Amino acid sequence: MAVVGLLMVGVVVVGAAFAPLLSPYRPSAMSRDRLQPPSAKHILGTDSYGRDVFSRVLYGARESLILGALALLIGATIGATLGIVAGYFGGPIDIVLSRLMDMMLSFPSIMVALFVLAVFGTAGRMPLVIAIGLSLVPRFARVARGATLPIRSQDYIVAARSLGAGDWAIIVRHVLRNLVGPLTVLCSIYLPTVILIEASLSFLGIGPPPNLPTWGRIIADGRPYLRNAVWISVAPGIAIMLTVMGFNLVGDGLRDLLDPKTSKSIRRT
Repeated sequence: MAVVGLLMVGVVVVGAAFAPLLSPYRPSAMSRDRLQPPSAKHILGTDSYGRDVFSRVLYGARESLILGALALLIGATIGATLGIVAGYFGGPIDIVLSRLMDMMLSFPSIMVALFVLAVFGTAGRMPLVIAIGLSLVPRFARVARGATLPIRSQDYIVAARSLGAGDWAIIVRHVLRNLVGPLTVLCSIYLPTVILIEASLSFLGIGPPPNLPTWGRIIADGRPYLRNAVWISVAPGIAIMLTVMGFNLVGDGLRDLLDPKTSKSIRRT
């Protein structure tokens, strides 16, 4: 199943990377062929402005993956840093950071994102990226903190400290290296969540400018025509479903591969 998920993700990534070559039309090109069903001329039909849905879905994949990757990078970097600091130093720092993360976790991710957007505004890509990234911070922080707690008491940490190594040097050389595997798995698991949040916010009209197609905005554009032009919303909806399913399968495969117990059983089989 992980291989199947990798193939699904590969198709989406290739489509996003080579969208200018694969798309038969420009995503914003309008024509007189409005609300046309799928045909040889338009594989996935056209929308109310005569724009080719297939081309818009391909370019929407590029926007969704780029926004998702940037937001995931922000959430993983800030969350892992806070979690490692809380787990390594402990004491009042751990208490304050842990309670702050618990408070953020008490709200749904999309609510945190909407709160950040209300503060930073909704113009352009970066507010959306920052909003989604900050909503993931407590999830990465909790995993990083839980993985750091048993590491800080290991013999090699005590030996490095006795040899005069500083706390930050130990964190970078020893603690962070041991967290690469769990954080990689967590990124593959939360990337579908990021894509869903981005699609939800784009559906509400928040995010990139209207001339840039995103899967959520394409679904919103097709909402008034669900009775007579269902293909406008179905095509990006299927793209979101396949992308989320593919990344979830890849994440499960990475988790089984990097887990010492399951990886041994996989090698035996």
